[in-house]
Amino acid sequence: MKLPTKEKQLIRRLQSEINHEILPLEALLRELETLKPRLAQKEISNLDLRAAGSILHDFYNGVENIFRRVAQELNGGLPAGEDWHKQLLTDMSLDVKGVRPPLVSEDLKLKLQKYLGFRHIFRNVYGFHLEQEQIKAMVKEFPRILSWLRREIAAFQEYLDKLSQ
Repeated sequence: MKLPTKEKQLIRRLQSEINHEILPLEALLRELETLKPRLAQKEISNLDLRAAGSILHDFYNGVENIFRRVAQELNGGLPAGEDWHKQLLTDMSLDVKGVRPPLVSEDLKLKLQKYLGFRHIFRNVYGFHLEQEQIKAMVKEFPRILSWLRREIAAFQEYLDKLSQ
């Protein structure tokens, strides 16, 4: 048996890491589905809002974990500066000639910006200040965003497959 080159091994490891990070995102969707009936009520408890907020926060963390790994392996590292989180999301929507295609489309990037912004809010305000309508809208959109993300990651994985041949 012939071992793959070091570069191919790195690409295959990156693919495995991306696949490994998708599994928890699927689990977050299942958790959110259990909360949906309570979030549909007229009066939503603060604890339910906090729970939904935590799931939405975790979702973007998982997405960013994927972005970080791609940046480290293919972009030469993470962006620098105070706004590196925003820059990382932008970087993942860029076609870097000779390096890689975009991981996410411009349209998906715009949707993910909402989750990035929410994560910042979630980390920096008291839970009782969370906006009910914002959370409800993001929860409603979450299954579609996750499905969209899965499709775009699958296309990116096809590119990585070609690289690792």
